[in-house]
Amino acid sequence: MVFIKYNSFEPDLYDMNIAVVTSHLNLQTGGGSNYSVTSIANQLSKRGNNVVLAPVELTSKNNISGFEFDVCEIGTTDNSNVKNMATVYSWIKNNSQFDIVYIYGPHFIPAGGLYRLRGGKTPIIGVLNSYFFCTNYEKMTNNCHKNCSIIKKASHSPRTGIQNILSTPYYFFNRFGFHQLCNMVDRILAISPAVKDRYVDIGIDEDIIEIVPLFYEQKIEHKFKKSNKDMYNILYVGRLEPFKNVDILLDAYEKSNIFNCQLDVVGDGTSYEFLRNKADSISKPINFHGYVEHSKIGGWYNQSDVFVHPTSLPEPFGRTVLESLQCNTVPIVSNIGAPPWIVGDSGVLFTPDNVDSLKDQIEKLSDPHERSNFLNKREEQLIKFSPKKFNESVGVLHSEIVK
Repeated sequence: MVFIKYNSFEPDLYDMNIAVVTSHLNLQTGGGSNYSVTSIANQLSKRGNNVVLAPVELTSKNNISGFEFDVCEIGTTDNSNVKNMATVYSWIKNNSQFDIVYIYGPHFIPAGGLYRLRGGKTPIIGVLNSYFFCTNYEKMTNNCHKNCSIIKKASHSPRTGIQNILSTPYYFFNRFGFHQLCNMVDRILAISPAVKDRYVDIGIDEDIIEIVPLFYEQKIEHKFKKSNKDMYNILYVGRLEPFKNVDILLDAYEKSNIFNCQLDVVGDGTSYEFLRNKADSISKPINFHGYVEHSKIGGWYNQSDVFVHPTSLPEPFGRTVLESLQCNTVPIVSNIGAPPWIVGDSGVLFTPDNVDSLKDQIEKLSDPHERSNFLNKREEQLIKFSPKKFNESVGVLHSEIVK
């Protein structure tokens, strides 16, 4: 390891061996977390470290060429969370060459905590990017985690019958053991205040959690010209699943008092056919584009005027919201979870699950002068989510935990 001064900030270490453990890597059809973990590994590599991204499951369709880090599959994902945590624990224990191990995602942080509890020497940094304590994300509400009993975990779980009964020990661990092992790791990074607050509520020590948000990537900047400058272009990007509330967006779009407009829906999922059928009954133009490679997604933002994030769930982050800001597209987000924090003063909020509230904001931003007011504030907001800001945070963190 080499000790250096990183820019004008605290001393930092580089030329370290760093592992980034994650549950899976699916860059073909996976969600935004797959791109987030590769972005983190890439940034750690650019700092002069030797980085290995270690997914428990590596999807064969991945194009992993061009990465600045190595990829090493450490096992095959099993339906048993206990077995998967044991796999991660054994891998960390048997790979003592690393100076730091990041565990991306809450599911395997307890394995890192157990490793440290049993005397393991390598510092462990957990990254909270989702809500492990919730057995069914689609049933999650803003404060349900504060009163989530074992019975509720079992009744909300998508597991049924004997499978649900056999999962009882897991529900007990989820409720009573998870936070205790998490408290054994050296530091935990929460990707938003919404995530930190909820994990502190369930028992993770507030003193070891730091808010280190995800960051934007320069390569998203693709400049596509609008084909019709007078057209009001509305965009949705994301998975098409019931909990994403894209049907609410379609209802608000239909009710809105705007006419020279177009809605583009980019993404795929189990609700695709349902939404297509619903759109057929709406007279205003709606175009479905299916799955689009992440490297090409910037063009859709750049030719749109507003981006709508309609979910009623307390999203832990919202990478698409950040991408819309980066590409000069004003975001309209539901007032729950992390998206309002990401948007700040550079976008507008609506009441979750409220068609009329969303309709009003869509109508409001049909005025170019209204949109320009928010676009003028985007650069200041984006500074909080820059790669430089991430580098500053982890630089200080590494100097604190590596002896």
